[in-house]
Amino acid sequence: MGLVDRLEKFRMTHRQMAILTSSLALLTIFISIPIPMLIGPITRDFYNEIQKLPPGSVVAWAQNCAFGAYMTKRDAYRAVIYHSFDRGLKTILYSFDPDAPQLNAALMAYCNVEKKYGAVYGRDYVIFPFLAGEETAMAAVASDTRVLKTDLFGNDIETLPLMANVRSMKDIALTINDAGSFTFVEMWIRQWPAKYGNRALNTMVFATVAPVYGVYVHGALDGVRGYAEYERLTGYLGVDLISMNARNLQGLAVFIVVGLGNMSWAIARYRKREVKVRPLG
Repeated sequence: MGLVDRLEKFRMTHRQMAILTSSLALLTIFISIPIPMLIGPITRDFYNEIQKLPPGSVVAWAQNCAFGAYMTKRDAYRAVIYHSFDRGLKTILYSFDPDAPQLNAALMAYCNVEKKYGAVYGRDYVIFPFLAGEETAMAAVASDTRVLKTDLFGNDIETLPLMANVRSMKDIALTINDAGSFTFVEMWIRQWPAKYGNRALNTMVFATVAPVYGVYVHGALDGVRGYAEYERLTGYLGVDLISMNARNLQGLAVFIVVGLGNMSWAIARYRKREVKVRPLG
């Protein structure tokens, strides 16, 4: 049977298409399929901002997401934490949502930097409790870190080696934000990078920082695509890259199947037309 005959017989029902795309999605969970991925410029900017910081620099996270966001973002967060610790950076995690302290604590437990890097709590990273007030809270802690007297675990801030030389946002080299609302991102921009001149990165959707990109914000991870790109770039692979690979495989399969189906339909139509115009006798 020739290629033309094979194509003419090619047919796929909706059910078969669903089985094929589902199988491809499941395949990426068990087998790593290195599909080429173009790393976008804003993801590269994010990576480069962390990459160029000298060891010992302090990074402050302004976390406004509820705990429900943790499971959908934790692998991307982990890639950022690991990249930061690879560079020898110090991390302070501030909480501006009632759930954020639990989120930050769960994240650092998931990363387990004590085992991976020999990190010490209080020296290499600190987690702070919820500070109410959103923009007022961010403004207060930026002007004087001693607004918070103790960390999440009740330790006196004066006993934490990391905080000894961090008195205000002027002592922070880089700030990172994630938020549950667009308005919180605007507050963060006003009170931290715009006011104190820190370099700033965003892990929410790019639209929240697009108007000030390159002015106050210098890198962004734009949702799942940005998370997947960053995981690929750092080498710390997670569910976001798996999801993106599954999506790409499914999309490629759909294009191939639709293409073959159209070719089959065109060949069948041509042959029917050929039979109709064939002279009798």
